[in-house]
Amino acid sequence: MQKTGRRDLLKGLFVAGAASQIPAISAAAKDRNVEKDFTLSVPGLDLKFDTGTGAWTELIDTKTGTTVMKSSPDYSTFTLTVDGKESPFPSLLRPPGDNGLTGATTVSGFRYTSHSVIDEGESILLAVNYRQGQWTASLLFRVSLAHRRIERSFRIGYDGPGEALLRQVDIIVPDILMNAADLIELPAASFPPSLTPAKVIGRALGLGDPGIAALRNPDTGRAFLFGTYSETESGRPRVDVVAGALRFRYSVRIAARMKAGREVAWEHDFYWLLEGDWASVQDEFQRRWSEIDVRTPNNRPRWAERPVLYETQIGAGVFDRGKTLFKPYPTTQSLIDKLDDIRGMGFNAIQLMPLSPCPNYAVYDYFDPVHQFCGEPGLKVLVQEAHTRGMHVILDWIVHGVIDKQIARQMMKQVGAVPDDHYLHTGLADYVMNFGPPWIESAPEVNPLRAQHPEWFMKLQDGSMGHIYTWAFDLANPEVQKYIIEAMKFYVRDYDVDGFRVDAPTWNGFPNWDPKVPYRASMSQNGGIRLFDLARPAVHSVKPSVMFYTEAMGPTWRRSFDVNYAYDELWIMEQLLAWHKNKPPDVKPDLRVSPAIPPEGLFMTAYLFREWLDGRRRTMPKGSLTVHQVDSHDTFWWLPWGYKFRRQQFGPEGYRAWLFALAMIDGGLMQYPTAEEGNEQFVQRVLTLRGELPELNDGVCDYLGVGISSDAVFAVSWESPSGWAVPLTNLGPTSVDVRVSLPHKHFAWEEDSQYLVRDVFNHLPVNGQPGVVLQGKDLENLTVRLGSLESALLAVRKIPKV
Repeated sequence: MQKTGRRDLLKGLFVAGAASQIPAISAAAKDRNVEKDFTLSVPGLDLKFDTGTGAWTELIDTKTGTTVMKSSPDYSTFTLTVDGKESPFPSLLRPPGDNGLTGATTVSGFRYTSHSVIDEGESILLAVNYRQGQWTASLLFRVSLAHRRIERSFRIGYDGPGEALLRQVDIIVPDILMNAADLIELPAASFPPSLTPAKVIGRALGLGDPGIAALRNPDTGRAFLFGTYSETESGRPRVDVVAGALRFRYSVRIAARMKAGREVAWEHDFYWLLEGDWASVQDEFQRRWSEIDVRTPNNRPRWAERPVLYETQIGAGVFDRGKTLFKPYPTTQSLIDKLDDIRGMGFNAIQLMPLSPCPNYAVYDYFDPVHQFCGEPGLKVLVQEAHTRGMHVILDWIVHGVIDKQIARQMMKQVGAVPDDHYLHTGLADYVMNFGPPWIESAPEVNPLRAQHPEWFMKLQDGSMGHIYTWAFDLANPEVQKYIIEAMKFYVRDYDVDGFRVDAPTWNGFPNWDPKVPYRASMSQNGGIRLFDLARPAVHSVKPSVMFYTEAMGPTWRRSFDVNYAYDELWIMEQLLAWHKNKPPDVKPDLRVSPAIPPEGLFMTAYLFREWLDGRRRTMPKGSLTVHQVDSHDTFWWLPWGYKFRRQQFGPEGYRAWLFALAMIDGGLMQYPTAEEGNEQFVQRVLTLRGELPELNDGVCDYLGVGISSDAVFAVSWESPSGWAVPLTNLGPTSVDVRVSLPHKHFAWEEDSQYLVRDVFNHLPVNGQPGVVLQGKDLENLTVRLGSLESALLAVRKIPKV
């Protein structure tokens, strides 16, 4: 990179920009004597900067002359949090008044020092440099010449005396200006699609797992996409909606021991102007993921495309501080004895949780399957018995850390010293108090891994071993990675297991301050990404059909995993069936099944759920699949006894309607044991159709192709060589005569051919008849009457001409 002084750079590029494709950088003066800003001009965009602060003050769409982003020049682009003393309490279990850090210093007021430009051929790289005291910073703007896209990374350096602890970087960007008829989009977030800004002014909106937000205008067909993406530390972005603008901010918990001459880098955020309909704009992201090598696996096992998982544990779950036990399968043999029933309902895989109550969601010893997963007659027999029934077995694989008596005592003491009311916002305190006594009874005094390999674990600032409720593995440590991979190969090779559901690979979301590690402290938080990039090919070398499934959901986690968890969906059932929800008085007011609920006044409809699903699919790497859930241990554990299952929260009718809706979309399905109680025949009917109907088993699912006249009816369509299937579920409180339209533009039916249309689930009349033969053009006007929470599955098949 050629570095120049500001005046020389402007002079040289002003001449070069006129004669070549190098972008022009021009200086503008607020008065005739002092230069106050400069502009980077590339095809379609102008970026303006203030040379007092170095702040990026304006983004202009030069195609239309529209200002897209604008801020005053007096804000501080960077704010650093440095030094201080961290709390000894883990992040989810801090006592009142403990925000995790005391005595920290804030470094702000960075000032511009210089900038430089390089022509990279397909893009232009602008580096803007800053200083504040002993800290330096750079923002690197990579502007694509073929796309009106800006990607920014930053660097933070230190040249002061001694050692400083960098803990967090906060980034401020210009406000994103809103115009009339604009809509806010947050794909896969806990908000309905197409938010009208007026409804959310004054609120903060969290971005979903793709890390993407957009402001789009349906009238002009223009969209402005922005957000963050990183494989090291997450950006933790948010959008505050103010009158006339979106205020995008993000914080990066980039943590490092800084000495003179050290520099740390992070990437990236992005800003992207696009034109076209909203679907095609979202599709640009799949192409972008491919460009940066974020792709779903190209060797996904066939069975992993549509798994139907029965999640269960052997032993007893402990609740109500030991007063209540949940033990549908107290022994391995009791589960084996029920495999025929489970298979008969339509489940094709067992998801085996760790043995409960100890170790539960912790590592006892990977290489001791009897104590880690199940007792005698043992895991090998369970897997063999499942395989004889055509079922798979996957293990719920814990990577965040190990359990022993010492950490259990410590956590129970910490939690017990804090009033219960403080922990209303989290179920983790109850979890510690429920499972602490069994851990103290059954776990080793000191876990052997901790004794033999203390360097494998995260360290706090004071040098003590890091933990949440387990002693925390450092997943960025190559020796830890090797150990975990060898353990996974052990279960595949010696026990013939079929897959792994990786629990909470980002759980240890705090820095590893061990001074001996060769990487910065915060790199440990996403060490699981690199771990499973290595684990997948290593395990597949033993058995290529092994499924990888994880609780993490973002784009990077789609790279090494076949299917991902559905935390991002849990709030939708809460919204769509709120009218049918039981609300017993003993439920803690702010302890919710869903991790996020939209602000008051925003409501989901069945149609918006279809748009939400479509948006998530389009903005994730191509081929991304989710395992949907009605009940799981995550929806079950945190609520009071008698209110744990969805059938208890929403009634059996609500459970059945939601199960049908989720079973009839693409991806996997999972269920917690006994959640189906009282509805076994219904579950069997649904899962049998899911597995046997060719359109559902071999077809392609489309969320938006079919037209539905009622916003209360959820519907998708499936297409296969045998025909089309259209599942329908009325999620509203009243019966509805719903018109179903299969438009020719999407379904390409033949006008003169005949088609048989019938409901193969509930045998409801279609156009008033049990089964109706129609001309192709009549497929645009089908009618079905659905009662409240009633479902139908229309099979549409062409009648061969004789």
